[in-house]
Amino acid sequence: MNRIKARIVGVAALSAVCALAVPRVDENSVTMEQSDNPNRTVTISYVLTGEPGIVTFDIETNVTGTAEWVSIGGQNIQTVAGAGNKLIGTLNQRLSFTWQPYMDWPGRTIPAANIRAVVTAWATNAPPDYMAVDLDSTTNVSFYTSADFLPGSITSKVWRTRKLLMRKIPAANVVWRMGQPAEEHPNVYNVMAETAQVMLTEDYYAGVFKFTAWQYWKIQGAVDGYGRTIGSLNAWGEPNDEAPACAMSWNALRNNAYNNFTYAWPRDGHAVTPSSVLGKIRAKTGIEFDLPTEAQWEYAMRAGEGDACYLGGLCNDINTSLIAWHKGNTTKTINGENVTCFSHQCGLKLPNNWGLYDMVGNGREWCLDYYSSALTGGMITPGGVVIDPKGRSVDEATAANDYRRVIRTMDTSKPWAELVGIVRNAAAQNVVDVVFTCRLFSPAVISFKPAE
Repeated sequence: MNRIKARIVGVAALSAVCALAVPRVDENSVTMEQSDNPNRTVTISYVLTGEPGIVTFDIETNVTGTAEWVSIGGQNIQTVAGAGNKLIGTLNQRLSFTWQPYMDWPGRTIPAANIRAVVTAWATNAPPDYMAVDLDSTTNVSFYTSADFLPGSITSKVWRTRKLLMRKIPAANVVWRMGQPAEEHPNVYNVMAETAQVMLTEDYYAGVFKFTAWQYWKIQGAVDGYGRTIGSLNAWGEPNDEAPACAMSWNALRNNAYNNFTYAWPRDGHAVTPSSVLGKIRAKTGIEFDLPTEAQWEYAMRAGEGDACYLGGLCNDINTSLIAWHKGNTTKTINGENVTCFSHQCGLKLPNNWGLYDMVGNGREWCLDYYSSALTGGMITPGGVVIDPKGRSVDEATAANDYRRVIRTMDTSKPWAELVGIVRNAAAQNVVDVVFTCRLFSPAVISFKPAE
């Protein structure tokens, strides 16, 4: 075995209100060795101390010996196995993972003094930006510091089929404007009656893609309500199973019942029935997946943009066509005939600034909140900022005799002007419609125990 230089960097930021110990990698424990076998496998080992945490790594090089150390790039560190990019609960014992440079970074000859491993420990309440959840395994959850490190890249089919890819949304303690002034989009209807200053107190993960028909089949053992069979193609020849799962009611996702008061948000929090779609996903993954609150959805959609067309500036036909499918771009000529397709493979349009695809169009997305014309629920500060709005309470919905839930964005049959991210609608939670889809959200606090 050839010994290669190794380094450890501790990154373990905790919440200001948390006084727990942080996970650390023992700086003197890190080793990086390359085997003499034909595969030239590199083994990196370390000892985690303090608290359980998430361990990621990078490979850096300094080929001149004087220049700054730089990453070789996540695209060259793809074939990894073992205790790397994982949630680690074993403390004070030597752990290891392997990297296959002959596959990922072939033809490179770097002196041992000019290459090193950077091993990073993350606190479970401050995880890396990307979480990948394998639906074929109850334990295989991986973490990545950026999209560059994702195996096969973010465009890989695997993220729309076998694995759920989640992006951390940096929301904690940011004050932002929810809703949209009428003068910015005067011809858009079905928007919040007034704007509000909002602050969410926690980061969270949001699905990079809408929940797809393939993923629904994997959880339910059946095709979605639209009848998309695995391996079938839509009218344009796109994979049907990589399009958003649709024809799901709010109840089917969370309650698996037609009773408005069974596990009703916000009274019962994130509780769902075990036989619901989300209940089954939680049982398989141990992660508390749920629908977002309306505020979480809008914050994720905006991705730091002030306008609801998240390419910057006001929405127009050209900009909206770059990010969304709409009535004006869903018909094309195939073999001399005009063919219309209203539901498309996820991820074909540009993402927003946080790498989320199809936040506008390609199906309407369910939210947790009971519908109301203005923002409700949540504590209001003396300065008028609404903290963690949750929508109407069950009692308020009962008093109004209105049990509809919020649905955000629009379906592809609508013109581009109706697809801006501020558009909102409502539907009874037992209603099934082919345009109803969802995007999974989950806490950015990682637990070793399955969600209850």
